[in-house]
Amino acid sequence: MFFQRYANAVTRYPKLSLVLSAVLFLLFVFLARDVRLNNHFAALFSIDNEDNAYREFYREVFGADDGLLMAIVQLPDDDPTAMNQVFFSHLEVAVEKLEQTGNYNRVLSPVSTSVIRAGKDDEIIIDPLFADDEISDAMRLKLLRESPATGGRLVSIDHNTVAVIAEMPTDFDRFRKIQEPAEYFRSTMNGAFVDMPTVSVQFAGIPFTRIGILELMLRDLFLLVPLTALIVGLVSFLIFRSYAVVWITLLTTLFGLAATVGMMGINGDDVNQLTITFPVLLMVIIVANSTHFYHRYFRECQFGTDQQTAVSIVTTRVGKAAFLSCLTTAIGFYALMTADMKILRSFGLYLGSGVLVSYVGMMLIIPACLMLAKPKAGNISTFTGKDWVSRCVAYSTSVRGRRWVTAAGVASLLGGGWLGYHIEYDYFLKDMLAPDHPQVVAGEVAEQKLSGALPLEVSLLGEPGAFKQADVLKKMRQTGDWLHVKGFGDHALSMADIVQSLNHAISGDNAIPDSNEAVAQLLLLAEGSSDAILEQLVNFDYSHARIRVNGSDLGADYLVTVKAEFNEYTETLFAGTGVKARMTGEAPVAYEGMNKLSRELLESVLMALVFIVITIQLVFRDWRLSLGSVFPNILPVILGLAFYALSGQSLNPLPGIAFCIAIGIAVDDTVHLFARFNEELQAGKPRVQAIIDAVDEVKGALIISSGILTCGFLVFLISGFSWNRDLGWLGAALIVIALFADLVFTPAVLSFGDARKDKV
Repeated sequence: MFFQRYANAVTRYPKLSLVLSAVLFLLFVFLARDVRLNNHFAALFSIDNEDNAYREFYREVFGADDGLLMAIVQLPDDDPTAMNQVFFSHLEVAVEKLEQTGNYNRVLSPVSTSVIRAGKDDEIIIDPLFADDEISDAMRLKLLRESPATGGRLVSIDHNTVAVIAEMPTDFDRFRKIQEPAEYFRSTMNGAFVDMPTVSVQFAGIPFTRIGILELMLRDLFLLVPLTALIVGLVSFLIFRSYAVVWITLLTTLFGLAATVGMMGINGDDVNQLTITFPVLLMVIIVANSTHFYHRYFRECQFGTDQQTAVSIVTTRVGKAAFLSCLTTAIGFYALMTADMKILRSFGLYLGSGVLVSYVGMMLIIPACLMLAKPKAGNISTFTGKDWVSRCVAYSTSVRGRRWVTAAGVASLLGGGWLGYHIEYDYFLKDMLAPDHPQVVAGEVAEQKLSGALPLEVSLLGEPGAFKQADVLKKMRQTGDWLHVKGFGDHALSMADIVQSLNHAISGDNAIPDSNEAVAQLLLLAEGSSDAILEQLVNFDYSHARIRVNGSDLGADYLVTVKAEFNEYTETLFAGTGVKARMTGEAPVAYEGMNKLSRELLESVLMALVFIVITIQLVFRDWRLSLGSVFPNILPVILGLAFYALSGQSLNPLPGIAFCIAIGIAVDDTVHLFARFNEELQAGKPRVQAIIDAVDEVKGALIISSGILTCGFLVFLISGFSWNRDLGWLGAALIVIALFADLVFTPAVLSFGDARKDKV
């Protein structure tokens, strides 16, 4: 009744409907005025658990390990005199410029970090080696390579390569904050060696990787999304031969996007790495539903229905089906709000709400525009007649065919489910960028010639004075050696390394002293360094110490495994000392969080599918429809998981996002098919004939919408962002699978019923 009354109103007052949609659009734009794109990386894996809370506590003591800007300065390896006083003078000027800005807590470099050495009178010095120190180039390089704070970390052991690392403040955790200091760091280091053509500078570290990712995200947002819309519009025009179809879809999409961003503005949120995918998803929902509007409208016009009646039928019949499909999809997305991770809950909230508001936009804009524009379609293909689809449906609904087709579908679900059950979760930060991206290349150089670019932190917490004890320092040194065996850098740095190096310089014994008194003497000497080397490694009362490690990106799965082994190893190692060792920092917490995000995203998608099936049962009250919805909605996800398992690929968050998009198109097509099927049943047709006629009527819209969206997704293959490229081919594949399931498996399931009535 409501839809019929609304159809009467919108066909009588179409201009009023458009004015209302324009007012709402402007309101949403106003509400969205402060929303920005924010690459707050920690928010992506943030979860209210002990590991994340400890990470925050650790950052307050020692600073942010994810705020390290790294410049890798390379000279020709075949020139043994390249790293001379002239080079270090240039380096010192650049470091002084960085230190004077106030943007960095500390700048670590070969000319600003303490080096342990003997002075003129054989006294032990622990201070930086400045460029004007009276020392030979060969001796300077030897001391830098032997000192624990610089050797392997800031100066390569075997190559003419050095690193400069600037530590940004802890609260520099968002793109808007890190962009300026990162660009100043880049320009300063690039400008330091303009008169030395043999010197090259590359940039690594998590902040530069984040900037690189965000730049690609922005590029894709402003290039690929409009290009996708252009392709979708072009294909729509080629199919419907109507300019009105193109601009009506564009207006409806803009309404949905503005509404979703407006809701973010109301809550004070920004667009993040997950919600940035909502333009694609809403485009999927709107294109799929609007295609059904246009297809039914042009079909009614072909049957000779007058303009107002055609729009009224479309608004009533397709509008009701579109409401059910959008409601079902929204419920599915709202199921994501049961996840533990905040970013996933917001993802579900905004996508579910965005789908519902987009439906409002469709109902306000499409019928009114059809009334005013009176579009005339060219020779559109309705895919009616005895084509391959009709033959497939006829076989699927036959007594013999339905059994074989259903059995094949069940086998696909079970087989794919078994394969998907054994899938592994893994994540590599570097995989988010192309292999030839400057940040990836720089990271590889850091791994090959230095200790690596990915920071790893070990927190050691004990009683005040605990880290003045010789036995504790020896165990700390053993912990660093254990990390080296596990592949996390060759040059871990801790106060144990400083004490051991000082003892070697004084006594010739390259070990930590056995007595606490000897350790205290060495620590007193280290406390006099001008760069406060000990303050970087232990707190004021010696109750909290750290081990700094730079390593390779070995992936989330390996890091999580090593973390568990580390906990077991250090619990035994430090037993009886009162010291608790813990692996923390950005890498272990983030990588474990990303694996959890991948797992929760997939689990939430599967839960959403369950909610969708339940909703369809509640709406249509037919178990065959509920069962029939399983294939088009769940089969794409199951087969997608099976593909990842068979290809040996591990799951990251990207497939979960693609599965969400697949839900959007699969639910839409399924509900429209079911709605038309009910229409045919209400017309008094036998069940099987109703199925055949329903598919015959909507298959054109299904094929057209799937074809348009597949073309749109394939545009993402030109992206420089690896996740978007994967989203392109995976999204296209899932849409094709969902279409196949709707046209083949669903009719087979729906045809089960009274055998006497089903025979046609």
